Amino acid sequence: MKFISVIVPAYNAQKTIHKCLSSLINADYDKNSYEIIVVDNNSTDKTAEIIKSFPEVTYVKETIQGRSYARNTGAKMARGELLAFIDSDVFIEAGWLKHLAAGFNKDYIGGGQGRIIPCDQDGQLSLNRFRIRQQTESTSGTNIILRLMYIESPMVNSAACMYRKEAFHFVGGFDVLLERHEDIDLSKRVSLAGYDLTAQTQAVAHVEYHGEGWGSYFMRSLSEGYTKQSYNKKWQQYFTTLNHNEAPEGPVKKPLIPDSIRLNYYLVKDEIVFNVIRSLIKWDSYYFLKAINSTFKATGRALGIIKNDYRGRFEPRYQENVLNKSIIFQNNQKINLDTNLRFINQDNEILYVMNIEKNDFLKFNNFKALNGILDQRTIQ
Repeated sequence: MKFISVIVPAYNAQKTIHKCLSSLINADYDKNSYEIIVVDNNSTDKTAEIIKSFPEVTYVKETIQGRSYARNTGAKMARGELLAFIDSDVFIEAGWLKHLAAGFNKDYIGGGQGRIIPCDQDGQLSLNRFRIRQQTESTSGTNIILRLMYIESPMVNSAACMYRKEAFHFVGGFDVLLERHEDIDLSKRVSLAGYDLTAQTQAVAHVEYHGEGWGSYFMRSLSEGYTKQSYNKKWQQYFTTLNHNEAPEGPVKKPLIPDSIRLNYYLVKDEIVFNVIRSLIKWDSYYFLKAINSTFKATGRALGIIKNDYRGRFEPRYQENVLNKSIIFQNNQKINLDTNLRFINQDNEILYVMNIEKNDFLKFNNFKALNGILDQRTIQ
């Protein structure tokens, strides 16, 4: 049984931290095979008092504000082979640790998640119904965002996730320069380094929304849109470098429409206009609310294009002993694996395959022919 370090960043979490820690302590996992580290990130309420009431928990203080600082601090102390990150507004079902850890059955599995379901226990009925329906639709009913085949994939939700410690530290942990979207960034860097990602549907966690209703929810979408541009600009550094390396001698032509603007256009077209039309055709307020939420998100992205930037320098790392892999088919024919390919699997079956350098998904005609490959792959 793998030893797991569970890391919980907490900031003013007095409303939810007790339920979070209780669920972790009662997890269906050998009590001697995991530890719980809670990192108090300058809470001013009763968070610290509640944490210290649990003798099974290690209390740590991180004075630099930011959830990435808190998570990285916990990871530095961790003794586990696997690092589980649980937000303080999340509570897990008993088998979460056991089922998710089972997905790390090969050395090249670097990170993953289970199902993360919006919770309907805080009295905000209409908002919670919207959140649950939106996530259920977008993930084909699985509540696993690794299924979302968007340009920023692969995406692991840091609200409740797990990483191999070796992979986490190899890529440098969470990027403290990103205010948000640091979880998408980490999962993509781990994937870029050569690791595959996994999703386990039996590992179930629940997340509570502790805002103040629709107004705060829309403003959070505005903030998420604004901070998304910092993430976009970070990764533009990487793809621009690739394009420069592949281009012939001479000046490199810049794209007519930058990706940041092009992606915002698709957000407006697909998420705002399309949902307004659907709300009128189906006479369903859900789609109108989706359009309003996307309008806030698009506005934030537009502001971010103008003002938001990434202050760091992107330096990708590659784990050579993981990249040097091969695929062995049942007929014993050995085929070298393109080192640009990354596999995302769910319950040990392939969900999709990405060409990480081209930031594109591979379109295989028959995914059934690929299922089982993950069990047969070996590290040379």
